Amino acid sequence: MTEHLGASSKEINTLPGAISDDTLASVADVRRNWSRIIDALLGMYALTDNWDGLGAEAPGADLLSSAMDLVQLLCEEPTNQIPSRIVPTPIGTILLEWQTAGQYEEWEISEPYLAECMLKEPGKPARHWQVQRHSAHPDQGLASEPPVLSRNRTRVEQTIASEHLYQAA
Repeated sequence: MTEHLGASSKEINTLPGAISDDTLASVADVRRNWSRIIDALLGMYALTDNWDGLGAEAPGADLLSSAMDLVQLLCEEPTNQIPSRIVPTPIGTILLEWQTAGQYEEWEISEPYLAECMLKEPGKPARHWQVQRHSAHPDQGLASEPPVLSRNRTRVEQTIASEHLYQAA
């Protein structure tokens, strides 16, 4: 039957604009890995104080909500790397970590809509900055063009002490 249609699946994949099987597999892997991060964050809603048996504070619902907004924005930008992990800390904050070939980056969401960030690269001093946004209030309205959130290395290198970047969805 395939012969009568005039194109094999291999030929179809070579048509202009066609998506290769490798690209589809890659997209599926990316979605699965972002889902892993989102699922871990959703699981934090069930935490209560002393979740570790050593007196750890549970992250508050407002902190978790702002973390979800941040993760969703990171997820929407295809050039952003997927965090290696997302974990609650014993002091009630949420930590996103990226660990890659000799580099370590962390974003600690310490207050709603505030992440304290650090990048450590081999042979360089650690760089620190903040990513923040004030939560939206019903009487303020939303910005007409929400800012783009990116963690591209070039962007990190240009980051100054504080940036107003992430917008509640």
